[in-house]
Amino acid sequence: MNENIAGIYVHEKTGAHYLELKNNSTYVLVEGTARITGTYRVRGAEITMVGGDSSSSATIQNGVITDSEGDRWIQTEAGVPPWLQPIVRKNLPWELYEAIAWFVILIAVYLGSH
Repeated sequence: MNENIAGIYVHEKTGAHYLELKNNSTYVLVEGTARITGTYRVRGAEITMVGGDSSSSATIQNGVITDSEGDRWIQTEAGVPPWLQPIVRKNLPWELYEAIAWFVILIAVYLGSH
């Protein structure tokens, strides 16, 4: 069950919040400007994270962590930054992203020349 759980999990509602589970059983939780580190252990579908003076438990199944408040943290695609995950998960055509990038470049060039 707990094979291949290492990776980055992005908060479903707030894409800027993410949890990184590392292969050495440590984690980094980033919520805005707050950064919390600690250790975790997995038993079956339960994951327990300990950081500082507190601990919390959640369930982990099929790349989704559901915390004690019912919030979901979705495992990201490899190589895609956490802040970009909410957009990538929408499964929009890549041509749209390319068009937006060119638009931004054109605006930057226009503003740079005036």
